[in-house]
Amino acid sequence: MYNVKHNHTVTLSTNIYLLIIMLIYDSAGRFEYTGTRDYTAFATFPAALRFVDEQLGGLQSMRAYNNALLREGSRLVRDKWKTFYVVS
Repeated sequence: MYNVKHNHTVTLSTNIYLLIIMLIYDSAGRFEYTGTRDYTAFATFPAALRFVDEQLGGLQSMRAYNNALLREGSRLVRDKWKTFYVVS
């Protein structure tokens, strides 16, 4: 039989646990031990930044491209569905 009160207690204590973890650890600390303890992803970060700078033209260029892609995709969907933008 499903006990609603017990489920509520579990949810509350889970939320408190997550809040405590968020207050204690930074974002890297919360996720660095997810899965295997393979630290090679951290070692690739400098190479990834160099790739963005050298091959993609930097973060601003990448952001501008993604923004243009989003706007074009939004326009295509708007026209196909014959609707309008909720936010301009």
